[in-house]
Amino acid sequence: MMVVQLCAPVIVRADVKPSNSATASGSTAARAELLGAEQAAVCVPRVPNAPKGKGDVVWKTGQTMTSFSLLGELIPADVQTEVTIVHNGRALFMLVYCKEPVLKPESNSDHLFKSSPHPRDSMEVFGNDSVEVFFDTLGDGTRYFQLATNASGAKWDAKHGDVSWNGNWASAGGRDEDGWWVQLTIPFADLGITPETSDCTFNVARNRIPHKEFSSLAPLQSAFGEPSRFMKIVFVDAQPVVTISPVYNNDALFGYEYSIHNPSSGDARITVGIAGKDDNGKLFQDSETVVAPKKQDKRVTREIPATASRWLNARAFAFNADAETCVLVTPWRPCGVRSIMADVVMRCEGEAEVFFNQQPVRLTSDDDGTLRGRIAILEGKNSLGVRMKTEGRWSMLVENQDRAFSLVSSSEWLHMNRVSQGVDWTSRSYVPSLSTWTASPEQAGSCEDAVAGSKWLHGKPGAVFLRHIISGMTKYGPEGAVDKHTIYENFGQIALVYTQNPTNQALADYELVIDTAPGLDLPSPVGRLNWYKRRFHPIDMTTIELPDGYLRHVIRFGGHLPPTQNPALPEVSSMGMPFVLLDKPNGDLVMRIGCRIMQGFVVEVPTRLEFRRLPFPEGKTVKNVDIQLWTRDYINYPPTVWPALLKMYKAAGIKTLSFFAIGGDPYGFDRAEDFFVLAKEMGFRVSAVITPTDFQRQWLKDNPADEVVYAASRKEAIASSWQNGLRVQLELLLDPSHGSYSFWRDRCRVILKDFPFAFDEIQWDHEVGPLLGSFDPNTLDAFRKHAGIAAEVKLDEQAATETYHDKWIDFVTDQRARQAMELRKIIREELPGALFSMYSSYYPHASGSYSCDWRKMADHVDVGMAGYGGEWTNAASNTAAVLRAKGKKFLNGIGFWMPGHPVEGAGTSFAKSMLAGCNGVSLYASNTDRFNATTLYYLAQVTQFLPELEPFLVSGVEGQGLSTTLLSAVRVRNRHCLIVLMNHSPKTLSGKLLWRGRPLQRIRRLGDTKILNRLPESVEVPPFEAIWFTAEFAR
Repeated sequence: MMVVQLCAPVIVRADVKPSNSATASGSTAARAELLGAEQAAVCVPRVPNAPKGKGDVVWKTGQTMTSFSLLGELIPADVQTEVTIVHNGRALFMLVYCKEPVLKPESNSDHLFKSSPHPRDSMEVFGNDSVEVFFDTLGDGTRYFQLATNASGAKWDAKHGDVSWNGNWASAGGRDEDGWWVQLTIPFADLGITPETSDCTFNVARNRIPHKEFSSLAPLQSAFGEPSRFMKIVFVDAQPVVTISPVYNNDALFGYEYSIHNPSSGDARITVGIAGKDDNGKLFQDSETVVAPKKQDKRVTREIPATASRWLNARAFAFNADAETCVLVTPWRPCGVRSIMADVVMRCEGEAEVFFNQQPVRLTSDDDGTLRGRIAILEGKNSLGVRMKTEGRWSMLVENQDRAFSLVSSSEWLHMNRVSQGVDWTSRSYVPSLSTWTASPEQAGSCEDAVAGSKWLHGKPGAVFLRHIISGMTKYGPEGAVDKHTIYENFGQIALVYTQNPTNQALADYELVIDTAPGLDLPSPVGRLNWYKRRFHPIDMTTIELPDGYLRHVIRFGGHLPPTQNPALPEVSSMGMPFVLLDKPNGDLVMRIGCRIMQGFVVEVPTRLEFRRLPFPEGKTVKNVDIQLWTRDYINYPPTVWPALLKMYKAAGIKTLSFFAIGGDPYGFDRAEDFFVLAKEMGFRVSAVITPTDFQRQWLKDNPADEVVYAASRKEAIASSWQNGLRVQLELLLDPSHGSYSFWRDRCRVILKDFPFAFDEIQWDHEVGPLLGSFDPNTLDAFRKHAGIAAEVKLDEQAATETYHDKWIDFVTDQRARQAMELRKIIREELPGALFSMYSSYYPHASGSYSCDWRKMADHVDVGMAGYGGEWTNAASNTAAVLRAKGKKFLNGIGFWMPGHPVEGAGTSFAKSMLAGCNGVSLYASNTDRFNATTLYYLAQVTQFLPELEPFLVSGVEGQGLSTTLLSAVRVRNRHCLIVLMNHSPKTLSGKLLWRGRPLQRIRRLGDTKILNRLPESVEVPPFEAIWFTAEFAR
């Protein structure tokens, strides 16, 4: 890649304390403040006239931003979006262009694009391909304006969660063969700000509904409504425009490309660069100032500097060097440069040259002739080569404080033979002119006597010995943002070890080596593991005691480990091997992880991990609050560790365990029965997830000649995906005259009886959208009758879903409610004491997304469930209110499967859910490597107080009186008051407390016996924790 440098780069390093109040100034201090902040920043230039359409030249003077990230991840979205913003002093103008490959004529798939006009504030806009725009004008990180629109101009808006608010903003849209767009005109009066006084942040998000791809301009963790992560707006006069695009190399961030447009009549000087942060939060800058000629465009590319070996994150920036104003500061992204500084120690008889990653290594000589040098081992593959100038022999060690990179080891480790590509790695030469290692099998003089286990390697003149060192071969996980390596006293830790598969082939000779200190117990993982991948399992484990008192566990695999697509773990298996590390009362808590492959030239890279012990809170359960855990992880562990797992679950306050998909996936079914028998014996409630639609698909498979069943409008789509595979007739599920009616009912009855214990709850997991059903004549006739459509009116799929869209949704949700009623009858007959619950989306969005109208469904279910992230918006409270109005319970979903869902956030999410009126939560932890004992620990931080919290959370009412910048809530029950302060971030938060309500007395912080006369004036809330106070109102 060519790097354009118009002047020598300037390296600036400064310790910076991030702040969100940086000005637009380009001075050194203010610039460092902007670059060190968590939020990105963008300038919005003033224009004399409002743009009149997508092609207006006014947009060329506005700042354009791209590089949308997938929700919950820090990787670019598959299909990108561009945002351009300008203002004229009275209103903000925004053009959002969404690239969309399905709109290309040659794709023949434009039917996948969904955009229809809808009434104002109709939730159906979220069921279309749509754009959402957010503004936080208060700066408190909790409340925001939300605007949603689509290419058809539909409008939905809310102010601080109030959907009844209607702004005076306007929206227009359109589409072409490359994508679609929306243009928004947003009066500053709507937002209550002016360009002169604004301290505003914003974000733009996109919903690609048919593809289930949700992306955002600002990287977000779990939901679009995260104002603390929005981008800062800086209003400026007209200035040069810089569009910044990230450059990736093998899925790792490599650098940035800067496209500079200077519309002015004079030359402009623009400072462009890259900023980085290391693991200590230290800020680094690498920049250069370029000249953009008048009325011209200029393109510059900058790579992340080679000196950035310790950077964890990077961002690009551009400043107007003449006006000293900010142009654009992009969001932080994981940096592709990772390295370990290591020492090269070499003894050599003869002359030799050492090369590392195509560069010569500078060596110095000690008094005894030992040669020493320093190298930076990057994450991934690294090449280390020795070229003999004269005949001789040499030996070498590469090491750092925590790791030793072995070049020669036991005979099982090193074979001087050909690897799968057919290249003899012992006869490769370094060609300086090409700056690369090239295969030279015809070259004489390869290294001789390269016998594994010898202390010396021999070589003839010109011989080259090349070795691969792989850093990042093994990774311990999951690692939380707060407590990376923690063992809980008397419990342990649920851990995964990610492992390297450099050749992506079956490796029967692959071994994982784990050394444990005396304070750790590692039960054997031999057995069926990783049910989700189903590709590998350990076949045996041997354990020996080492001289230093450690136990060495060597685990041999019988299959291969597939590489991941996650750029943070290049060439590492996407699902780690699960372990339950158990705590011993005494001894150091240290673990060393390494791995080795007995073919090729991959060397062991041991990773040393040190743990700390923490006491585990005693979580409690109460009658009116339920915490359910959805997981299949028990299949990953041998039965010997099940009691330890269940002990952790119980200590966290979990009451119910969900048995996944009975009648569905048979993998691990027998083991699941055994696990839940043990769970019942230990006092857990057990629920079962049932999916009647799966039975309908089985009917389709067993009855291929049933033309009535196969009357779907798109036969070819039935087998194309699991979603389209659900295009079955709704009427058949409720038509007693058809065989499928009795088929799914009989199947349900058999399944409910076929267990050695009685379930306490049956859950219907229904995630089928209203547009995925069959549009056969029977269903359309029923819909015609339901909607009152005249017989002479043509009715097909397009008419039903577009012309009569809202009536079709009402029809489908009626069908689902009737199906729920039938299912509940069966459950009552077979399991009279069991509850019937249903999982769907939140109200009212569930109608258009999952065919569930909770107002109807509440008549037939005992418990409703939905997820995820609704506790931080009004979604959870709205759904809970609907079910509570009919005397039913609601459990809010907390998911850990998305990278943006912090494992430590279980406790604060649970607390927020309860404060939103929910009766508990469902923890969705299947198919994820991000749920561990640390998650349970933070949940127990709240459940330990459940007996004292329950009266306020279940039957209390919202109270007033507390003034603070912290996330807080007040609950009142009779003469008693509950005050909660929450921190859902990885940093300690502090704030002042001011009570303005009725006088309080007998104030007590839960967990402390001390009685206070007043609230503390200020308080610090640790990361991902909640602080609770109870008090009485003075008489």
